[in-house]
Amino acid sequence: MFRARQGLRGSREYAESWRYYERGNELKRAESRYRPEVIELNTAKQKAVCTREFFEQRTGFGAASTAPIFVSGCRVRVRR
Repeated sequence: MFRARQGLRGSREYAESWRYYERGNELKRAESRYRPEVIELNTAKQKAVCTREFFEQRTGFGAASTAPIFVSGCRVRVRR
């Protein structure tokens, strides 16, 4: 779809070129598991909980180490 769009764009067939572009994006979206609304909702919920007061109430909690933490291979499953 994207190749067809590029060919049509080169020949100045912009309206038909755009239709191929839209169809290509539809096909990509259909095969992708990425859903921006899930990320946006998760971020909004985290912002609602993780306020300045939230962290002030937890002063002194946790480990005193200043060593960096590396998380590798963590796969999160989203429930719907």
